Amino acid sequence: MWSHRFTVPRSYLLPFLAASLFVIQLGLSLGDLPSIKLMQDIVCKHHYGISSDELLPEEKCRGEAVQQKLNTIAMGILVSLTISGALVAFPLGVLADRIGRLPILGLSILSMLLSQAYAMFICWQWKRIPFEAIWGLGVPLLLGGGRSIAEAMVFSIIADIVPDKKRATWFQWIVAAVLTGQLLGPVFSRELIKPSIWVPLWISLGLVFVGGVVVVVFAPETLDRKSQVPNSLGVGSDISVPSLDMYSMELPKETPSAWATLKLIFTRPMLWLFPGAVMMTAPGNS
Repeated sequence: MWSHRFTVPRSYLLPFLAASLFVIQLGLSLGDLPSIKLMQDIVCKHHYGISSDELLPEEKCRGEAVQQKLNTIAMGILVSLTISGALVAFPLGVLADRIGRLPILGLSILSMLLSQAYAMFICWQWKRIPFEAIWGLGVPLLLGGGRSIAEAMVFSIIADIVPDKKRATWFQWIVAAVLTGQLLGPVFSRELIKPSIWVPLWISLGLVFVGGVVVVVFAPETLDRKSQVPNSLGVGSDISVPSLDMYSMELPKETPSAWATLKLIFTRPMLWLFPGAVMMTAPGNS
């Protein structure tokens, strides 16, 4: 049933991917500014012992002690996100070459949603939960790696089906869509933040969810499973069973399956996108 699902035709795949990533990135960028303001406000209230739910004036929160604590929180978030992304990049690359691009793309988007929802919950319950608990937002990224893995999966989809001559153009359009979302997000959030600081955060979560569901449901799976490494029994494989050497009468040494898998991984261009992708994660982003 899954193989007969409707997918975007290849002629429309570039604008579809660009639009989907634009929506996702716009959602993520919408939450950047209010997240920083909300974290600063919570740190400031903890410092002065204030329990009010109203935002404090920013001038009151510019003291050295408040800013040092805020920098500590931001650094902890950066470390959490970076470690989580680095830990799962290689395993997810292996899985993407085994089970397909779309399942890993779906996991990465789900991990982004869970991470963002966790951070919003900690900020909502700031009176009851120590604010350092926000450092745990990297834990959901262990499920799918977050935005860096999602971008790598999209690049992998393009690399799978686009000819070499057109690949650079496709990459440029995707990067342009992501950068446009990054630029417009803070502009819109400045207006959306006026009625309530939570408005852009909820819209951000909604945009990531909608964009993620659309791209996972309607994007085609591009992994060519026919080129996968055959199983150890050789069932369904075109590779012949090793024969006896006619002189030595000894079986030739078989390549271990683990080594064959590693060979396959490093011959695919997708894996080389991960080290740079991990470094693209910004503080407070997932």
